[in-house]
Amino acid sequence: MAGNQLLKNPPIKETIFAISFGDSVEFSEIQKFSQHPSIASNFPTANKGFQAEVKIDAVKPPESEVRNDGLLLRGRNDYNRILHVRRGQISFHGVKGYIEFNDFLGEFISYWGIFEQEVGKRKVTSLSVRYLNEIERTDGETIEDVVKIFPKHPFGNHQKISSFVNLRFRCNENPNVHANVVSTTVQKDSKNIVILDIILTNKFGAAPSTSELKAMALTLRDIKNDIFYDCITDTTIERYNQ
Repeated sequence: MAGNQLLKNPPIKETIFAISFGDSVEFSEIQKFSQHPSIASNFPTANKGFQAEVKIDAVKPPESEVRNDGLLLRGRNDYNRILHVRRGQISFHGVKGYIEFNDFLGEFISYWGIFEQEVGKRKVTSLSVRYLNEIERTDGETIEDVVKIFPKHPFGNHQKISSFVNLRFRCNENPNVHANVVSTTVQKDSKNIVILDIILTNKFGAAPSTSELKAMALTLRDIKNDIFYDCITDTTIERYNQ
C-alpha cells in the first residue's frame, strides 16, 4: 500500500470477513455455538437461515425441500455487528460505517476460536475479506468523475446513466488470491451513489493455523487497499479526506 494515504472519512458501509471450511456442521452444533456465554451476550438476537433445494426426477414432479442452513446472530449495539453461521461457513459483518481493521479482525478470530472449541476443529478452505463502499456523486458529476471502473458507451455524457461492471482476476502478488471488483450505480435517499464492492478470497491448500489466518487477513487488507486506491479518482480522495 506504498504511497496510499488512508482517508479521514472512508466511504465504507460494510466490512465482511468469512472463513469457509470443507467439513460442514449440523444445525444443532451451530445452536450450541450460539449459546456459548461470550456469543450469547454479544449477539442476543438469533434468526434462523433457510436453504431451499429442488429435487428433480425424470418420472416424478419436482420436489422442494427447505432446511435450516444456519443462524444469523445480531449484535447488541444497533445490530452493527452480525455473525452469520452456516453449515460450511462463518462470516462476520461490520455494518453502518468504518471499523478499525485490527480490532475487527481480533473479534473475528476470537469468535472463530470459540466456534472450533464448540464444534471441533475444521479444515479451513478459504478466507475472504470484503469491503462495500458507497461513493456519493454530486449534481453534475458522472460515474467516471468518482471511480475509474465504468463501462464505455456511445451514448454521450449522461449523468443519470446506470451501469454495472464486474471484474474478476487473480492477484499478481499472490496467485492464490482471487479478486472480485464490482462498480455499480444506485439511487439511495435521493442521492446518486456509486457502489464499489471489493472481495478478496484466498484459497488454502493445507489447513492454516490461527497465526496464518491472521497473516493472510493482513495480506488481503493490503491488496484491498491497493485495489481501492487504483479504482477511485483524485476527486473522491479529496472528498473523503476532509
